[in-house]
Amino acid sequence: MKKVGYLITGLALGLTISVGSPVVASAVKTISAKVNNTVSVILNGEKVQLKTQPLEYNNLNYLPVGEIGRSLGLDVSYDKTNDAINIKNPEKFNDSSSSQATITPSTPSEQAKSEVVQKLKLGESITKDGLTVKIDKVEYMPDGETVGNLKFSKGFKIHLSISNNAVDRGISNLGSLFTFKTDSILSDNIINTLGNTVVMDVDGNQYKGSILNKSETATGYIYYQSTQSFKIKEIAYYPNVGTSQSSDALGNWFVD
Repeated sequence: MKKVGYLITGLALGLTISVGSPVVASAVKTISAKVNNTVSVILNGEKVQLKTQPLEYNNLNYLPVGEIGRSLGLDVSYDKTNDAINIKNPEKFNDSSSSQATITPSTPSEQAKSEVVQKLKLGESITKDGLTVKIDKVEYMPDGETVGNLKFSKGFKIHLSISNNAVDRGISNLGSLFTFKTDSILSDNIINTLGNTVVMDVDGNQYKGSILNKSETATGYIYYQSTQSFKIKEIAYYPNVGTSQSSDALGNWFVD
């Protein structure tokens, strides 16, 4: 059975997922790889059970593009005639074989929910229920850099501050509260599965993943490693109060 189309993952501080380059017939070669039955795949905080075990080759983990793509809500199919893997977002593209598209109107409650999300520009802050969040800028790092004992590869940073002025239960897990939209549909699905490294200070002390308690402010940046090139268009922030993450975005920052 022909095995084609794997996603490449690299593990270093964060999780990077990029699409492997296609292999032309003249460049086909035999390699030795091993099954990696210890690595876990976490999608939006939940473990994904794969039918096909990941492979490890040259210190990279290879995942089946079909299973990963479908986990991201994409349609993945193999065109045997053209020897091509087709990946599409069903929400953005209509199947050419369909004579018409079915559109489900949003309910009043859904419309109200979308209207309450405040639209912001970088540098602006929003306060709700005592929680203040400000996103200052997006910094792309094409060549990586070293900060103290941390060595960063290609990726990007979100510079921000979060102040907890009223939430008694505290704010947890500062690095997993953001979703992104980019200039690429495929990049949208990939970027929102990336791991991250939080480099922030809480009232002068280094943040180490603890709870952001009442009257504390965290400032710094969150780093995401990614080998892909894209431009971030929007950043949404979802508060994580106690052990529960809000289903409603506190704010939506638009990036020029």
